[in-house]
Amino acid sequence: LGFSIKMIFAKVDDLTYIGYNYPHLCLLVTIEGVDYLVDVANGQNVREAMPVDDETYISLSENREYRIKKVDNEYSLLVDHKHKGWTARYHFTKEIKRVAAFSYIFEGKEYHEFAEHTPLLVTMALKEGRVTLLDDKLILKDGDLRREWDVTDENKAEVLRDYFKICLDFSENL
Repeated sequence: LGFSIKMIFAKVDDLTYIGYNYPHLCLLVTIEGVDYLVDVANGQNVREAMPVDDETYISLSENREYRIKKVDNEYSLLVDHKHKGWTARYHFTKEIKRVAAFSYIFEGKEYHEFAEHTPLLVTMALKEGRVTLLDDKLILKDGDLRREWDVTDENKAEVLRDYFKICLDFSENL
């Protein structure tokens, strides 16, 4: 589409699902000389491109406000939920990363420990909420309504197909 796009890393503050210093991939998109943070893979998060160097810009998504704050050469994506105060979601710089920079994530003892203890987490934004599969729970948020169902190993493939459009083909193993 003609945009200038760079991969960057972010260090996530909420370590519920990931380990310390586990990098999160974000995109820095430059349009007409303005850098925008674009993050399409961080679950419940900002849903629009945010101008990185405009600290007054506030984005609203899923009843949360987001803004970016810069200190020296590091930026922080801040979130405020129910006006409880701004807290950091993650921190990033404009340092460009390449795909190869991710290779260490899948090597060594730390990755194997991470992979063994990390829950299954699949989440997808909806128009007014979110659907999330977290291990053995399906959580549906629609506005202020929240519903939760148990998911068994036997019906996880159906849940992934029906709620997330992820089709698993187990016919090779038959």
